[in-house]
Amino acid sequence: MSARSLDNVRRVRPTQATQKAGIVRVENELIAMCESLPAGTRVPSHVELMAKFQASERTILSALEMLRHDGRIVRRPGAGTFVADKKDYTGRISRHAEGIAPIVVVYKPDNSFFARCANLLYQLAEVLEIPVVCHLLGPDDSSGVKRIKAISHALGYIVLGGALIPVAQQLQETGRRTVILTSPALDIDSGLPCIHVDNEQGGYLVTKHLIDLGHRSIAFAMVDSHPERSARWIGHRIAIREAERAGLQITSSVLLLSTMDDWRNDIEAPARFFRAPGAPTGLAVWNDQLAISLLTILLRAGIKVPDEVSIVGYDNLPEGTHVSPSLTTIDQAVAEQVQDAIDLLKQEEEPSKSLTILTPPTLIVRGSSGPPPLA
Repeated sequence: MSARSLDNVRRVRPTQATQKAGIVRVENELIAMCESLPAGTRVPSHVELMAKFQASERTILSALEMLRHDGRIVRRPGAGTFVADKKDYTGRISRHAEGIAPIVVVYKPDNSFFARCANLLYQLAEVLEIPVVCHLLGPDDSSGVKRIKAISHALGYIVLGGALIPVAQQLQETGRRTVILTSPALDIDSGLPCIHVDNEQGGYLVTKHLIDLGHRSIAFAMVDSHPERSARWIGHRIAIREAERAGLQITSSVLLLSTMDDWRNDIEAPARFFRAPGAPTGLAVWNDQLAISLLTILLRAGIKVPDEVSIVGYDNLPEGTHVSPSLTTIDQAVAEQVQDAIDLLKQEEEPSKSLTILTPPTLIVRGSSGPPPLA
């Protein structure tokens, strides 16, 4: 800096007036965009709109909700948001929910994906003027379940995470609507309305991306030793079979978290592993947290990413843009999932207990993936 001391520099937070002006600006730009498009055109995701209008997530979500309540855009669960027919414009209606509170249950407070779900739910609920009560529970917290059941004025429950399916089933016994945001294992039927990304397509996109880059030895890095229970593994295998039908030879393996724990204690081990003949050059990692941890381990071991090994995460957490190289990942359209969950609690018709809403995933290509060595 110049002669001015850092001690004399004030960090000024945006005022409410500034925030409101930003929302109005984006709202007007969205209106202009929608008016230029034919009815039925899909509106870009909120992540794409953040980049397009250089606006915060909160601003984009608020502006979209205003257009939605004007009737200018419509949501189709599992498909996205679309430009409405002009004859369906309704004019602004009240967004107040008369003090009724959905309940949010988060399994692990340190789980970044579900913490992000909760954060987005808070943002959307605030826009909708719906209060939120958040409880952090484990799957065996019976006293916590009793406390939640005692909240007599709840609109319903939004449960985050497959580990809490038993809790969600208990909450559903109260007769209030219960929605779960998770992708259950293929051999589990939750008996609940369920919202999650299309993980089969997500697994396919990750693996196809690595194959298209030239990788012929790919590892699926995960915590569970039973990948066959995951829809993502099915998508992974579909992409490999598709490549093999085209005449390519692809080697696929599973890399378990326990192996990565060993690597933390023996920093030379990952170098021996990845520089051995036939070692995987592309890694499809279970989530962004695990991918960032693995990226750190490889860099400490002197392995260059993506020059020697490519890494693709899953979740599109903000932290993925803060590492170097930035993380290629799958965006799960979390905001859309949360909006669908709120809509299911608010709609007049009781959702079917067998209802599943799939949101489409999007591959976000950044710096952690590239062609394999000598490709």
